[in-house]
Amino acid sequence: MKATSEIYNRANCLISAYKAKQRKYPLSLPINSLIPVHKNEAQQERIHFTFRMIRKEELFSILLFLFPQNRIFENMQAIIFCGIQATGKTTFFKEKFFKTHVHISMDLLNTRNKELRFIETCILTSQPFVVDNTNPSLKERAKYIAIAKANKFKVTGYYFQSKLSDAIERNNQRCGKEKIPEIGIRGTFKKLDLPSYSEGFDELYYVTTENNEFTIKPWSDEV
Repeated sequence: MKATSEIYNRANCLISAYKAKQRKYPLSLPINSLIPVHKNEAQQERIHFTFRMIRKEELFSILLFLFPQNRIFENMQAIIFCGIQATGKTTFFKEKFFKTHVHISMDLLNTRNKELRFIETCILTSQPFVVDNTNPSLKERAKYIAIAKANKFKVTGYYFQSKLSDAIERNNQRCGKEKIPEIGIRGTFKKLDLPSYSEGFDELYYVTTENNEFTIKPWSDEV
């Protein structure tokens, strides 16, 4: 109770400071997805009002301090895709995880800073997420695995069959921004390292595509 009182006081000080400067910091994240539900309706409304007035940077530290016990849930899962471009990763996400996981993709976020902010939000709110990038090398996958394991997230990997000729053919059927230069696909293929459990994956799967249907198999080092 003392910690809760202290955090409320800190939040109220922040609100006063921001009002004095006539600055507004709208919260872009859904309130109900960030704040645990309380039986006391008055307390719930007070928390909602408080967090609406606090900018996101402050929100992360306050949530972690106020509700540290809510960081451990059975559904805390980090899914990491691996495979060259045009192998069906984003389509697979839409089919399998669209309703349950946050979509982390450089195609959408454009910068590593934005990507990190989204992952931080998922970590602090115990929200499962999918990293939908090519992630071809051990080094690129390691950074996601490290932050997920450090925060008690289950790490699941999906490797998408990466036949260069098939990927180039599918890419040539694309239009507009979805179609990427062939040199980009070839460059990613050269960097491709097959994943393994030794990287820190709790589960690992192999995904193939045939006639627009996905087949998922348990990982085998013989793949």
